Amino acid sequence: MNSLTSVAGSCESSRWAATLRRTSARCARLQASAWKSEGRGHSTALAIIVLEASGVLAARDRDLDLLGVIVVAAITAIGGGTLRDLLLDRHPIFWVTDARYLVVIIASAMLTFAYVRVWPPPSATLLVADALGLALFALSGAQLAEAVQCPPLIVVLMGTMTGVTGGVLRDVITAQVPLILQREIYATAAPSWESLCT
Repeated sequence: MNSLTSVAGSCESSRWAATLRRTSARCARLQASAWKSEGRGHSTALAIIVLEASGVLAARDRDLDLLGVIVVAAITAIGGGTLRDLLLDRHPIFWVTDARYLVVIIASAMLTFAYVRVWPPPSATLLVADALGLALFALSGAQLAEAVQCPPLIVVLMGTMTGVTGGVLRDVITAQVPLILQREIYATAAPSWESLCT
């Protein structure tokens, strides 16, 4: 009887070990491919850096300390991509899978924070950074929606939401009217840009 119990326990342990190995291998594959697959790699990294800079510039006008600036920069940089991944049911979310995104955000936020203290940029810099980040993330969101065969209207909406969400969160947190609701044309032009590029 004892030998039967030990054989059953041994089989159960081997099943758990095999499941654990498969899960670990899957996580390793996701980790290895995340940076490359996430929105064409370099364009997403550039979009994150640009939107992070716009977050730092917006936080600077509100006299936030370094921690506050990093929080605003991070929310701005990953807000749109997080919403995109949630809506497209992509799990785990891109910055959870690959911590390099957060490292890039924190490092570049600290550098941008130090830079703007010494050399304050012109006021139009926030608009330029926001527009560039919107364009890069809108394209990334549209491409990922297209890859999972969403209808064309959903592809355009997904790209637009990916591009504007980070900036809207940044403006809400810093108690400003979101830039996309003001007169600048770049947010209105985002769907046209996605339609041309996808």
